Amino acid sequence: MKRKTIISIIFILSLMCTQAFASDMATPTSSSVFVNGYAVTFDAYLIDDNNYFKLRDIAYVLSYTEKQFEVGYDETSNAISLTSGQSYTSVGGELASGGTEEKSCSETSSKILKDGVETQFSGYLIDGNNYFKLRDIGAAFDFSVEWDSSQNAILIDTSRGYISENASANNVPSGFTNGYEPAEFSKYNSPASTNGLGGTNIYIDGVIYRTSLASAGEYGNIIFGYITDHSGHDWVAILHHDLVVSQNEFDSIIGKPIVLLGSYGGFSETEKMPVIYMSELCLKETGEIKYGIQKILDLTDDETNNTNEAEDGNTVNEEYDLSTPSKITSYLSEHYDSVDTEMGTWNFTFSVLENDMEMFPKDYTIWVEYDLGQMNDLQYSNKYSESQKAETKQQLKDFMKTIADDLLSKIDNKKIECSYHYSYYKYEYIQEGLQVLEYCTWINYEPGGSYSDTPVSTFRWYPDYDEEIW
Repeated sequence: MKRKTIISIIFILSLMCTQAFASDMATPTSSSVFVNGYAVTFDAYLIDDNNYFKLRDIAYVLSYTEKQFEVGYDETSNAISLTSGQSYTSVGGELASGGTEEKSCSETSSKILKDGVETQFSGYLIDGNNYFKLRDIGAAFDFSVEWDSSQNAILIDTSRGYISENASANNVPSGFTNGYEPAEFSKYNSPASTNGLGGTNIYIDGVIYRTSLASAGEYGNIIFGYITDHSGHDWVAILHHDLVVSQNEFDSIIGKPIVLLGSYGGFSETEKMPVIYMSELCLKETGEIKYGIQKILDLTDDETNNTNEAEDGNTVNEEYDLSTPSKITSYLSEHYDSVDTEMGTWNFTFSVLENDMEMFPKDYTIWVEYDLGQMNDLQYSNKYSESQKAETKQQLKDFMKTIADDLLSKIDNKKIECSYHYSYYKYEYIQEGLQVLEYCTWINYEPGGSYSDTPVSTFRWYPDYDEEIW
């Protein structure tokens, strides 16, 4: 009997010690806080790895948004009253700093009524003020609370609903990642020519924290997504083209847990992170699937590579149909995705843009898109001899000529402009200063005229657009 009593006392004491340790001290939150994209300085504290805010501070900054609420006091129930949908009435002192020192805290005894119904928030009393768990407030008023490890920032977004931090991954279809390997950052954080992994199918488990557009000239924009994986590493994904899918399609899932499938495309010297061409992504909470640019290319490849079954059971290959931009893209991706040079293997992706404007003389613009890091090595690296660089330049030019000869033998009466192409914004975050780097440009028409005035001609190099390297 005594032994049971002693064990019970030890158990109770251990619980008391655990509770005292868990709620004894509060540390000022060091993370930045962004509300609908704007930085706001709060008097907030970190307690047991959760952030706690004053209700009046949150109501103050959310006033006049779609998730606004009023804060008052219900004398009948002796409780803090919260009324959703009403603008906040300031009492003064909102967002006042509480200092930078660690402070003692204790669990609050204050009750909360939300729209007249008692609601449970985790809360603490610090220096006579109540602080409540931010995620509890977000869940109550249905606004998004997310963590951005790349910025060490808390993101509050009233345009999106609340998602639990423990969102279940059970809705990802069984076998969704079959054929894809985990995206191990240290393995892929280098140019494809160095690691030799270009085109490898990989998947990322994480969140998209922002999107952006890169201009494709008169043909619209490419949609980029910036992803943080579960280890806090950043990746950039080429999601889609905005002529096919709106950027809003991906903005609507910013901050939500996803699993993204795609092919490794190398390393972006501009963004300083690995690149992945998205095939599909799955929203972990709902199981919704969204398709990406790589999936479209893969489907096009399937169409192009279809074979007819002969009556005797033998297969007969169809001739390639290069009548549309997507089919040209598929053909080039299958036959010319890489070339071996003195400076290693260069991997390429392709964009084929169709012209429908009289002012331009061509039918198609074809971009053979390369790794900027490799082109920089070709010009500036001291790891390769001048003879190696000269040989690589010639190999790349010969490779481009092979592409030209092949296309012009298969595509009749179409005027084509083709080049090694790379584009980026000098000032990415404001989408200004578009930089275009082109090499080995060729055409099969006489430049300078309008579409109707320009006939199809023969192959010619067209260095007017090229950077001075060849």
